[in-house]
Amino acid sequence: MTTLDQGNDAAVPAAPNPLDEDLYSRQLYVLGADAMKKMADSHVFLSGLGGLGVEIAKNVALAGVKTLTIHDTLPTTHLDLSTQFFLTEADVGKNRAEASLSKLNELNPYTPVSLKTDDLATVDLSLFDSYSVVCLTEVPLAVQLRISDYCHQKGIKFISSEVRGVFGVAFVDCGKDFEIFDSNGEQLVEVIVDKITNETEAVVTTLPGKRHGLSNHDFVTLSEVVGMEALNGTTHRVKVKDQYSFTIGDTTQMGAYVKGGLVHQQRAVEKISYPSLRESLDQPEFNFTDYAKFGNPAQLLLALRSLHTFADCHEGILPGVWSREDGAEFLKIAAKLNSENKEPLELNEELFLQVAYTSRGALVGVSAYFGGVVAQEILKSVSGKFTPLKGFMFMDVSELVPSTTDFDETNFKPTGTRSDGQRIVLGDATCQLLAEGKLFMIGCGAIGCEMFKNYAMLGFGTAEAGLITCTDNDLIEKSNLNRQFLFRSKDISHPKSTSAAAAAQTMNAALRIEAHTSKVGPESESTYTDAFFASQSVIVNALDNVEARLYVDQRCVDNGKALMESGTMGTKGHVQNILPHLTANYSMTQDPPETGFPFCTLKSFPYKSEHTIQWARDKFTTNFTLKPQETDQFLRDSSAQGYWEKFVAAAPPKPDVARAIRLLSINPTTYEDCVKLSVNKFTSYFRNSILQLIFNYPSDFKDKDGKLFWSAPRRFPVARPFDSADPQHLQFVVHSAALYAQVYNITPTITDLEKIRAIAAAVPIPEYQIKRDKHIESDENADEDQVKAKKREKEVYKEGELEQMVETLKSLVQVKKKLTPEDFEKDVDSNHHIDYITAASNIRSSSYELPLVDRLQTKRIAGKIIPAMATSTAAISGLVSIELIKVLLGFDQLELYKNAWMNLALPMVMLSEPQACPAQQIGDELTITLWTKRWEVKKGNLALGQFLNHFKKTYKLIVTGIFYNVTMIYAAMMPGHSKRKPQRMEKLLAVADPSVDYVDLTCSFEDFEGNDVVGPAVRYWLKK
Repeated sequence: MTTLDQGNDAAVPAAPNPLDEDLYSRQLYVLGADAMKKMADSHVFLSGLGGLGVEIAKNVALAGVKTLTIHDTLPTTHLDLSTQFFLTEADVGKNRAEASLSKLNELNPYTPVSLKTDDLATVDLSLFDSYSVVCLTEVPLAVQLRISDYCHQKGIKFISSEVRGVFGVAFVDCGKDFEIFDSNGEQLVEVIVDKITNETEAVVTTLPGKRHGLSNHDFVTLSEVVGMEALNGTTHRVKVKDQYSFTIGDTTQMGAYVKGGLVHQQRAVEKISYPSLRESLDQPEFNFTDYAKFGNPAQLLLALRSLHTFADCHEGILPGVWSREDGAEFLKIAAKLNSENKEPLELNEELFLQVAYTSRGALVGVSAYFGGVVAQEILKSVSGKFTPLKGFMFMDVSELVPSTTDFDETNFKPTGTRSDGQRIVLGDATCQLLAEGKLFMIGCGAIGCEMFKNYAMLGFGTAEAGLITCTDNDLIEKSNLNRQFLFRSKDISHPKSTSAAAAAQTMNAALRIEAHTSKVGPESESTYTDAFFASQSVIVNALDNVEARLYVDQRCVDNGKALMESGTMGTKGHVQNILPHLTANYSMTQDPPETGFPFCTLKSFPYKSEHTIQWARDKFTTNFTLKPQETDQFLRDSSAQGYWEKFVAAAPPKPDVARAIRLLSINPTTYEDCVKLSVNKFTSYFRNSILQLIFNYPSDFKDKDGKLFWSAPRRFPVARPFDSADPQHLQFVVHSAALYAQVYNITPTITDLEKIRAIAAAVPIPEYQIKRDKHIESDENADEDQVKAKKREKEVYKEGELEQMVETLKSLVQVKKKLTPEDFEKDVDSNHHIDYITAASNIRSSSYELPLVDRLQTKRIAGKIIPAMATSTAAISGLVSIELIKVLLGFDQLELYKNAWMNLALPMVMLSEPQACPAQQIGDELTITLWTKRWEVKKGNLALGQFLNHFKKTYKLIVTGIFYNVTMIYAAMMPGHSKRKPQRMEKLLAVADPSVDYVDLTCSFEDFEGNDVVGPAVRYWLKK
């Protein structure tokens, strides 16, 4: 059942958001205020504080529910310590929940965590009446069914999950007619109308080339339609005709369409009924994660039931560790249960034995993955945000488990140490391999924190030969605490890398970590040398920007090292294995770069709120960063001996000198001056520039084709004179003045809003004088630099004008003092940065009749913030940890690795074989891939011709081009370059530094048939 939701999380809230936006900002961008408020009023019961349970508890507490009750009756054993990161050897014998309680309470001051230890098999079920959702882990199936039946009857959401050795499972029951207010979390579509037909099935067509992005049966509301005004404010269910048109029903009584119109997609409230656990066991529904293992979920459900049956027959004890006897009994139980199925399966005995042999163990990767998935399901169940899982989700890592036919039981037996749970699944030899591993992790933010926790549980780098090297040049801020769970309030303003390393070592004191604060890039290659990369077992990216990812990716390719690449955005995430000689690398598969907004759109013709926010962000940078930097630089340069003589001799372009005069003329000395300057800026931005625009392009202006200039998507603006009584206008002045005071090192002496209002109101504002020869660019394809260059060409000096302007500059530099440019920082609320951008963008939006945007959303857009949640970060880090083990084991079959794409909102998880590395065959002997080791030429100072012959003889390739950095050394297509062949390479390369031993060259090649060949990098050694 579907109904229309009249609410919209993306709308500007009518009242201030009571949630702690500093803490929850990244999560608010994912969930919205409405969902967060529902979560903040919910009560969660969670049973089982093993490795899976603590992952769920951690993620739910960070998310911000009202209360979290944790429950357990089991004591801590060594088997818990390879997955339960809040327990240590000192806790062995203590109740797991009780031992974890204080650490869970540290995670979020807004989510108190309490404890219960009742026996769930006998407890009065009315205990659950006060909870919004009940989540059970590691609970006997009979008890699960008892509680599930009660919750289903009472309308209490019920979730169960287990991680048993080689596999894990999650089940969700949200009851009858569960309301989903936002099924996928995607941004609602807004489309500009080109035309609407007048007929019984009216067709709406979008602007040429602009796809509407709607699907059949989506709901839309129309606005700003001229000529069919009756459509404005009405809601319709669409039928899609093609990518650019759709129908909305009968418009025959609405007159003729004239122009304009916006189509706004609306969210639909969906109602879904969920079966109980008992019903689902009888008629299971599966959510598939790996289509290469399509049959495994049905097999694993039977295995799960068999495990519980085995435990029921043995006083709650699971099959013995790699016990052949218990494995045989387990198979008999499975065969009997299978025979009772309506549709018996053909049993995968290898998989069933893996389940039996490893059921007492667990891997942190599987626990972290299901901990993220299940925590997200809890949040869905209490908020109605996103689509809950329906039925079962299984995942297994059977490819990690050794053979079940030829094995030594002692390799898997517990030894009374913290690795016992992992040893049961992987064996002692693999645990030792992990302990001796060396890795380099770049980034210690959200994924980095989760990975550090996983390293601690894996025992990675704990042996003498092992080491974890990490680096991150960022400091911790408050917004990090919502998802980077290793950090606490006391860590704010401290380095992420050292803080995360210290926190991880409290989980496993044996971890060997070397934490750095360097930025990884060309500037740190003296630290992170090729030899350093070559010494690592694996490289792990935990980065949040493409540029750094590309750099690390190339370093790994150059040095033939495996790279674990991953990332998240809201509920979405990915894992990519980058494996030497097996897979494509990151640069081959990355998404295309984002496209910016056209220059003229931002400057004069915004039609989206995003345009006005970017415009305001640019104004901030211009006024408070670039101009102060430019002014400060000019002041330093002009103080040098002989500067003015050189300046006059150089005769700089007139616009540059005029700009310098304008910049130096801005010289507030009091806070009152800063207020006056801000009022003048307001007048320039919101009155004068728009008056000039309207003069150049009046409302009835037509282009060269006779079409109305102010047709969609352009919006005709209204000039806004400064009004001190308008709160938005005053806010612009307040924050602008504060920023000017910071730049010009002026103490803010006026803090009273009414005093600032009075000063601003008294500023004289002259009438604007229209510039009749001013050009305003309207071509969307125009390049900003080219437009400015054309303008510069038109301005020339009159006789003696340069000398006059120089004298003006000399007088101005005498009274100028040092400036302090502002570096944009989105997460410091007291610095006025986001407040200025919010006020400026909303005033501009009001001029163009665009929706106003609140401070939180302005911060997201202006700061290019990536929405984030602890749930998806935990799940992705778990999947990375699983693949990490495969790399250490040296798997050489591509199908054994799993790349991942995930969207927990749907929920959808897709595990698939990585993309194979493309190869190019050259003749019979040479195969080139991106992983082909760098070609090195160590023959001393060769002549260019000898260098070319080296490749012809060695690789049967013709060099068609040689490039050193940005310099072209040789190009076969250039006639004059053949004369360079006798010249020595050292002379052509012109390496000034005599200490340089080699240079890295980029060479292009073709084979003897003239086909282009992409070769590896070339390192040319200047000396033998």
